[in-house]
Amino acid sequence: MPLTFDFGPENRPDVLAKRAKTPVTLLAGFLGSGKTTLLKHLLENQHGLRIGVVVNDLASVNIDSQLMRRYDHGLVEIAELQNGCVCCSSADDLFSAVQTIVMRSKDCPFEHILVELSGIGDPQAIRCNWALATDCQLPAAMLTQLAKVITVVDASAFLADWRDTRKALERNGSAEHDGRGRGKGYSTSREMVGNLLAEQIELADVLVVNKCDLAKAEELSKTLQTLRAINPTAELCQTEFARVPSAVLPPVPIGLKIQTAGQEKGYSWTQTTKEVQLKMPIEKHVKGKDIDFTLRKGSLTLGLKLREVAKGVLAGEVANADDAMFEIESIGQERHVLLCLEKKEPGMWSSLWKQSGVPACGHQHCNGHCFQAKPVRIASEEGRPFWSFVFQRRRPFHGQRLQHLLEEWQDALSCSFDIEQEVLEVDSTSQAALQGVLRSKGFAWSTTEPLRCLRWSQAGRCVSCAPEDYWWQPLNSEQRRFRLSYPGAEAEFRELQQKWHHEWGDCRQELVFIGGSEMVEETIVGLLEECLLTDAEFEEFKVTTSQLKMPDDEFGVEELFRETEALEVSASQQEEQANSDDADTAFVRSLGVGCKLQDSAKFEAVD
Repeated sequence: MPLTFDFGPENRPDVLAKRAKTPVTLLAGFLGSGKTTLLKHLLENQHGLRIGVVVNDLASVNIDSQLMRRYDHGLVEIAELQNGCVCCSSADDLFSAVQTIVMRSKDCPFEHILVELSGIGDPQAIRCNWALATDCQLPAAMLTQLAKVITVVDASAFLADWRDTRKALERNGSAEHDGRGRGKGYSTSREMVGNLLAEQIELADVLVVNKCDLAKAEELSKTLQTLRAINPTAELCQTEFARVPSAVLPPVPIGLKIQTAGQEKGYSWTQTTKEVQLKMPIEKHVKGKDIDFTLRKGSLTLGLKLREVAKGVLAGEVANADDAMFEIESIGQERHVLLCLEKKEPGMWSSLWKQSGVPACGHQHCNGHCFQAKPVRIASEEGRPFWSFVFQRRRPFHGQRLQHLLEEWQDALSCSFDIEQEVLEVDSTSQAALQGVLRSKGFAWSTTEPLRCLRWSQAGRCVSCAPEDYWWQPLNSEQRRFRLSYPGAEAEFRELQQKWHHEWGDCRQELVFIGGSEMVEETIVGLLEECLLTDAEFEEFKVTTSQLKMPDDEFGVEELFRETEALEVSASQQEEQANSDDADTAFVRSLGVGCKLQDSAKFEAVD
């Protein structure tokens, strides 16, 4: 049974499921890339939209007079986080802030929510937290949807950060954070910063290449090549001072866009949750008999004889249409017709009139001018495009040989990415091939941790291969059942069935390599195969690991299921008691006792 919470009748999951979801956009990027400048630009250029904002440092936004006016009119709402990064120690604070923004105005919801991550914020961690909150049916998650990740890249500093993370670590590594949900007590490392830079790019739907005016032409070209190699599908936007098109944000879902007032030719209108008011200016000689007025429960005509002013199908139905009357108010130049319409059902309409359609792009506010940057395949400096290959095997690595290869790889990358000298001579063909790898990632299986999956990640000169989750294959039925209760685990397990081996299950080598013309697949595959166990070593490995079992205390399986069974028994007993009480009440009623009482009356017997 999934974990759920009771937030009151208005926030029941079946009620929230019927409401339109507010799109949430994550703004990612290292410190100094221009995230705050982008945020401020978006807030100042999204006219007519209600935007909620979650930031780590409110002072950095620097709310000026223009933004303050929108803030005062309720078009912008800003929530500040002060307790840490929203992707780890303050994930609960993030949902609390989003919850506050979403629930602050149920009748006129915000149409966008922007979340500015810290410099080392991991968008993937946010996605995992959002999936968990959705499974737990938290209102903040059920009323929102992670729609887009926008990553800002500093064109003048990206290559230096990619080649060597020391300066990036100085800018971003002051907070104790590891990007994987662990908070204080885990310091930022160079490897973490390098891999986070790659992951922020890989997970982006839009890559904003900022500060293009500060980058040299060759530097900008190499930056674009690298970004496109790492993420070939993201929309790419080159900017100065983070001036992006306003339509870079996701479209407002139908049913969420709400217009509270309007000024049309010949009339104006406003609405509340209960009524709609129309005002039509008229000249001083116009009398009531000159007004053309027809109202049905779903349509309206208002104007003067021979001149229709307002006519169409209303966005909602009105109550007591036959009894509705208009009034003529004021005198002189302020003279106007006032029409008040009572809504049949309380709530805000998306606008006064029913929309006949939405632009093909899905935006209700773009008027056909929509930013749709198409990915462009960028060739490498030598004219050959970046390319990739996958290394897959069903045999573990020898731990010591793998460690030696990783150290050799680190040395090769340190030479190629040396800060003082752009490229140094290499000692071997293998080092030259390793230097050609721009990015590699995947899963590895090693004798050092036979029951655990190693997460392989290399970005620039940062190489890591560290144990993370346990493989599914060595888990017994109860442990597997426990793990399947995690959010998203069941979908992951079903997908693994296509790769399942009859003997080794999901244990495997699955590594993806991305590089340019210097990357030689045959050489790299040869180096990796030398690290695999030989036939004799593999047979010995089978014998030594045949008795390995996962201890239950790693998962807390026994205690959890004992508590779960106790709760089920308690619920069953309560249900049986309730059924027994109903039977006793029916028997007493059959004797004529309390026959005049209402069924809902509450009473109890006393001695």
